[in-house]
Amino acid sequence: MSVAPFVTSPSNASVEGHGWQLLPSGVSLTRMPLVDLSTPEPLFARLTYRGAIEAARQLGGRLPTRDEVIAGIAVARARGRVLRAVTLSFGPEMVGREHAETHDAAVRALLAEWDGQPLAGIGKHWVAGAAPGRSRICGWPHGPRDELTQAGTSDVHDDGHHDYGTTTLLARDP
Repeated sequence: MSVAPFVTSPSNASVEGHGWQLLPSGVSLTRMPLVDLSTPEPLFARLTYRGAIEAARQLGGRLPTRDEVIAGIAVARARGRVLRAVTLSFGPEMVGREHAETHDAAVRALLAEWDGQPLAGIGKHWVAGAAPGRSRICGWPHGPRDELTQAGTSDVHDDGHHDYGTTTLLARDP
């Protein structure tokens, strides 16, 4: 079975209306991952690493570092909410629209009672610093507080990779 890839064009990526949250360092991160403006239903942007870098440039931000993503998780744990990871099957279907829709519907259901406080846990995010031709993600926050420093960073994919669970936060410097 072949699944058509669902990839967001950088020009269709946008910061959702929930804006930015401030980290202790003074850097701001988007509260929610970028969204895809080309879809009638609300879907998070499914960008490749190259696409995420371009979307960040177009939107006046940059990809966060691994440490900034981890700092965002710490802020959400202290003053807001960390969502449980929504994981689906692993295989060629991961790149398709159906998986993106299923993932995002489950995430939005978890957000039904969200009050706008700091938030973390919506996907694993593209982060700055990948080697040329590669991509870098920082994984979902799992487990107790002491695992924050162990959140994985991976360069296992090429810079054209995307899937249902890989989302994009932006960072802005003070």
